[in-house]
Amino acid sequence: MNHLIKGVIFIPLMLGLVAPGIALTPKVSTASDSVSADAQPAVAAGEAVASHAAAVTARIKDYRQSPDAGSWDAALRELRDFAQLPQTGKMSQAALLQMIPQLSEIGTKFVDFSGNRLWNFTRAPECQHVILQYQSVTPGVDEAVIVKGRRRIVRTNPTVVWRADIVRVTPGIQIKEARIVSSVTTTTVGKRVVRNESPRSLVLVGCEKSSSSYLRAFRAASGTWNETPDVFNGVPPYVLQNLSNKASFSGNDLVLAIGGTNTSDGDLKTGTGTSSNGYRIVLKLIGGRYTLDGGKNGEDGALAVTAQFASALQQNRPDLAKAWLADPKLVSIPKYIGYFTKTAPVLRIIPMANPGNGSVRFRLITSMKEDLIVDVGKIKTLPFAVKSVFVAPPDPLASKILSNLQTLDSAAAQAGKDKDKDKDKDNAKDSDKN
Repeated sequence: MNHLIKGVIFIPLMLGLVAPGIALTPKVSTASDSVSADAQPAVAAGEAVASHAAAVTARIKDYRQSPDAGSWDAALRELRDFAQLPQTGKMSQAALLQMIPQLSEIGTKFVDFSGNRLWNFTRAPECQHVILQYQSVTPGVDEAVIVKGRRRIVRTNPTVVWRADIVRVTPGIQIKEARIVSSVTTTTVGKRVVRNESPRSLVLVGCEKSSSSYLRAFRAASGTWNETPDVFNGVPPYVLQNLSNKASFSGNDLVLAIGGTNTSDGDLKTGTGTSSNGYRIVLKLIGGRYTLDGGKNGEDGALAVTAQFASALQQNRPDLAKAWLADPKLVSIPKYIGYFTKTAPVLRIIPMANPGNGSVRFRLITSMKEDLIVDVGKIKTLPFAVKSVFVAPPDPLASKILSNLQTLDSAAAQAGKDKDKDKDKDNAKDSDKN
C-alpha cells in the first residue's frame, strides 16, 4: 500500500497532472532575467536615438526637396533636439555620419573641443547658425552626514546634463576651432580664499567665404548665446582689423597672425625681401577678457638665441654674431645695411608669424632705413641657431604692436612697484605694533 500510494503520488507529478492553483516548481530568477531588466533603460534610450535620427533624416530630405528658410528651420530644430540626447554626445563623428548619412548632404562639419562639440553646416545656404553641444555641470551641494558618530560635511557629486543650443553666426563661415572659456581668480577674505569665476564665453575661430578670418565671442543670456564685443575689449582695434587667416588656440589663449604677406623660400635664402608673414600676437585671457600678452610671447629658446644675436650686433661684434648663425656668411647682411657701427641703435625684437618650415621668426627693429628679419630653428649641432637673415623695410604695424607691448611692460612694472610699496607699508605698520 505504501508502495502504491507512493506510485499514485509519483505518477501525477511526472505527468504534470497537478490540481489548479498548486505550484510545485516556483519560478527562479535567472541571470538572463536580471540582464534583460537592466537593459531596459538602454533599449529605451536606443529607441529614442533611433526615433530622433529618423526624424532628422526626414527633415533633411524635406529641406533638400524644397530648400527654403522654413524647411531649414524645421531641420535645424530637429538637429538641435537630436544633439541634446545624452547618447549623441558620446558618439563619434563617424558613428553620427553613419547613422544619418544625410548629414553629409548639408556639409556637416564637427569641431570637437574639451568634451564638447560644434555642428557647422557648410552646404546649406539658408543656414545662419551652428549648434553648440556641450555639458552643463551643476556643482554638488554640501550635505551633513554622520561618520562614526561624528558630523561631517561632504559634497555630493556634480550633475552633468547634455545641452544643445542654436547659435546665430555670420552666414557662410567655416569654423576651425572653438572654446568655451572663463578665467578664475582668487581673493583672500580674512582666512577664507574666495574663488571668483568670470562668465563663460564661446569663442569661435574660422574663415569666411572671402577668405578673411572670423573671430567672434558669444555669451549666454536667458538660454541664448549672443555675440559680444566685451571679450576683446582689451585688444587694440588694429589687431582685429589686420587679422590674416592664421588664428589658433593655445589652451584658452589665442595666437594670432596679423598683417603681412607670404615670403618665398628663395627670398629667405638670398637674404633679401620686402614682405613677411606678418606678426605673431598672443592674447591672454584675464578676467574673462582677452588682452595683449606683454610677456615673451614666443618660444624661450628661439627668443634667447635672437636676443644674443641682437646683443652681438649692438656691441659691434661680428665675431660673436657669427657664433649664433647656422651659416657665418649671413653676417654680411647686417653689414650690408650699415648696422655695424659704434653708435648702433638699440635693436627691439618682436615675434612674427612662423614661416611654416619649423622655424620661429622675429623682426629686429633697427630704427634705420631697413629692419632685419631672422628665422631661428634647430640644426644638427645646436638646438637653436639663426638659419636665415634678410632685409625688410620698416613696418608701421610693427611699431604699433611694439608700442602696445611696451605700454603693457611699463604698466606691469609700475604695478610691481606699487605692490612692493604696499608691502613695505604693511611691514612698517607691523613693526610699529611690535
